[in-house]
Amino acid sequence: MKIGCNYWASDSGLKMWESWNSETVQADMELLSKWEIKVIRVFPLWPQFQKLEPIYGGGGKLLEIRGGVDSQEVEKLIFLIEEAGKREIEVIVSLINGWMSGNLFVPAPFYNRNVLTDPEAIKYQVKYVKTLVDKLKKSANIIGWDLGNECNVMAEVDSPSQAWLWLNAIYSAIKSADDEKIVFAGMHGLTVDGEWRIKDAAENCDVLTTHPYPLFTPHCGKDPLGEGRSIYHAAAESKFYSDITGKPCIIEEMGSLGPNVATEEMEAEYLSKAIRLAEKEGIEMLLWWCAFDQPFDYHPYDSIALERELGLFRFDRTPKPIVEIIKEYKPEEYKAKDIEALCLLTEEQDHWLTAYGSFVLAERNNLSIKFTASEGLAEDCPAYMLPCIKGFNVINKKDWDFVLNKVKEGALLYISYDGGFLTEFRDLIGLDIVEALQKSGANDEIILENTFGNGKVILCKKPIENLCILDNKFPNDEYDSVYKKIAGEIHGM
Repeated sequence: MKIGCNYWASDSGLKMWESWNSETVQADMELLSKWEIKVIRVFPLWPQFQKLEPIYGGGGKLLEIRGGVDSQEVEKLIFLIEEAGKREIEVIVSLINGWMSGNLFVPAPFYNRNVLTDPEAIKYQVKYVKTLVDKLKKSANIIGWDLGNECNVMAEVDSPSQAWLWLNAIYSAIKSADDEKIVFAGMHGLTVDGEWRIKDAAENCDVLTTHPYPLFTPHCGKDPLGEGRSIYHAAAESKFYSDITGKPCIIEEMGSLGPNVATEEMEAEYLSKAIRLAEKEGIEMLLWWCAFDQPFDYHPYDSIALERELGLFRFDRTPKPIVEIIKEYKPEEYKAKDIEALCLLTEEQDHWLTAYGSFVLAERNNLSIKFTASEGLAEDCPAYMLPCIKGFNVINKKDWDFVLNKVKEGALLYISYDGGFLTEFRDLIGLDIVEALQKSGANDEIILENTFGNGKVILCKKPIENLCILDNKFPNDEYDSVYKKIAGEIHGM
């Protein structure tokens, strides 16, 4: 795994381009190299690099837009990339950086326009991306581009199609200028069925990205950082993205969000545990946010306390304990474990909540799972899991018939119940669902078991995957016992 950080200059933060100091950049690269930072992600601010001037006529009518990519700013970026390369630091260049640390950065002609849907705004983004990539692509230590920093936050879209069109426009622009380097998504907080969809991003990048900040991710932040469920978050979210799309995923931004959330010692423990879980899941890169603390007297730092103390290094350039974790990191070889259970994320549920809980329980109880959306199932597996089924449209009949046939042939089927409708339920469990929910298992356990053909069915009468995350109590022996049962059944096949 490559471990690195997101970089803004130590003496100026977001104003590094307008307050450019080449000596600071050299000193920063030297310090990062000394502490074994292997890769950095850098951010040419969109309006700083594409300087556009709107020309207005009578009544405020926009007559034309003048300007283009500023060659002097590009030279600064090339200098940064070269200084990193001299120290064997690889670089990811983030391209459309219109959202950063609570600020919106857009060229003057687009101040009051939706930069994700306005055709003219998109046209200029495409021109900018093509030009910048073409000027930088020969740099050997650039390992890839990302579409931009959390661009799904820059403006609202009305539909998934609008989001897809923006993603495709930028991805296509990058590939038209450089079809060799990797394109990272750069997005945060994607979903299965919202406007910004994981699968749409996967179509328009080579590698997906997560930014798993507990405070900004639903259902997270319930435990102290480095303890309980918090250590599973980054790996779980990245695996969720990767499994349902078939695309690799990296942890592109990870951080504690400062001393109001965690001590420096807690940060170090958090990163150490997160690295090992990510390695185990085959995640190939993790980048901390960010390189240096940023206690500056301009926005966002002057007004948003959260933004000031997020660095690997303090403002006086001394290292925090977390840097020792990075310097002492030695990769571990994990043999890829065979998938033991296919975990079907079904309709009408909170997919991330259910996936998160399923991952935590599986990881705690030595069960290797793979997430999938229940669309066109065709994968053989020892077990099929339908956690937290909910609503009238749990799974389409063709996929449900596929699962039932596999169970008849000898597979295990596990279902946890959250009000979902399934057919053939009496055949599966020996009871109608209403009877099953009222019936107590042995010693009032929350599971019922039944044979089905040559296979076996386990019904859990609670949505324990969701409850595992939502409950204040963690761990929960009752929930763990269910997953131990599933793992035992599979391992005994």
